[in-house]
Amino acid sequence: MKRKPVFLAASIAELARYALLSFAAFDAGIAFGSPRGEVFRYSSSAQLLCALGFFFLWLDLPRYAQFARLLIVAKGVGLLLAAIPFIDVLVLGRRIWYIADPQLLGPAAYAAIAAIDLFGLGVLALSGLAAADSDRTRS
Repeated sequence: MKRKPVFLAASIAELARYALLSFAAFDAGIAFGSPRGEVFRYSSSAQLLCALGFFFLWLDLPRYAQFARLLIVAKGVGLLLAAIPFIDVLVLGRRIWYIADPQLLGPAAYAAIAAIDLFGLGVLALSGLAAADSDRTRS
């Protein structure tokens, strides 16, 4: 079995994305005792499913190729959700409710999160898994 290291790189990037989101939750108020940060950190743990998805594509590509479309949808939604705060902070100059200190997690962090989403989408698009899977299900 030949493994593609780009899927492992995408899995590691997804773990970094989760770490950024957890840092945002910490900044949101866990250190200050606010429950909003804990709720945000709990809800961001679903991002670990994308890391697992890329890991399993790296582990056994033919077996898990049918889940590539789900990863494409997840990364598209993640990109949309990362773009909203990025636009709000950078373009409109407002502070989002979960950002306690814009110097700790500002536009650069949101750009990094969006870049990780674009990287994941690019990996999936260039691998052609979704198209190959849809051709296989038609026949």
